[in-house]
Amino acid sequence: MEAGTMFGYMNIFIYNPQAKRARRLKNKIINYLTHLGVKGEIIEIKIKDLVAKGVSEAIEKGADTIVAIGGDGLINRVIQSLVNTGINMGFIPTGNTNFMANILGIPDWKKGCESLIKKKTIDMNLGLISGERYFTSSIEVEGKSKEKEGFFKNLFKKEEKKYHPINMHIEDGNSKFRVQTDISSILITTVPIPMPEEFDIEKEIEEQKLNIIIKSKPDKEGRRSKDSITTLKGQKIEIESKSGVYIKADGEHSGKASVKIEMVKKCLKAIIAEK
Repeated sequence: MEAGTMFGYMNIFIYNPQAKRARRLKNKIINYLTHLGVKGEIIEIKIKDLVAKGVSEAIEKGADTIVAIGGDGLINRVIQSLVNTGINMGFIPTGNTNFMANILGIPDWKKGCESLIKKKTIDMNLGLISGERYFTSSIEVEGKSKEKEGFFKNLFKKEEKKYHPINMHIEDGNSKFRVQTDISSILITTVPIPMPEEFDIEKEIEEQKLNIIIKSKPDKEGRRSKDSITTLKGQKIEIESKSGVYIKADGEHSGKASVKIEMVKKCLKAIIAEK
């Protein structure tokens, strides 16, 4: 791919050659970008822990736009290094779910390439976990995970659902409130769940609140009792548990005794599809 600029921008594409689908589509993507007149340089990164270094090097080269060619895993790692830099982030999705690209109106790699022509951007809100890691879509919180057992033990083992006591402090503007309950799980998202058919990310970023869905112990216990479901909104959330909680953010796991989650407003300059 020819290095250079397009409409005053320097594009650098970050790509993992070990990702099978991205590798299979690489030549098609390059040919289509060339057809569209979009120039740039591709940086290959084989080890996920080196993504931050690759982004840093791209910024040092003077990139105005850094494009992730890959799935949610690569995209999330690039995001960690681009927050609050003012540098455009582009998306050419080649993964299985492509959540981030989809909410930006980019359902496939061709649409991702086309979005780089005019480079319409929005300043996106992201979630932040304990001041350490940004997330784009959701956090799942459960009671601390049990030690893994053998496959056949788990296959035939019958066990009642367990609930874990938690304290949750929620801030929403000028109001603060506390939730104390026994949970089976909590889902915290940056966008509505389920997403409406006519979802508009440009309108959604003005909401600037996290969506909180709590599954807790039913009021009446019985064999067919279903979890109670509570839906809330907030800008800052703190979850405390003596037994610890098990967190999966954008599909990646981390365990903590307590966790603080907040919405960071308009911190990522993301390229979206033209309507």
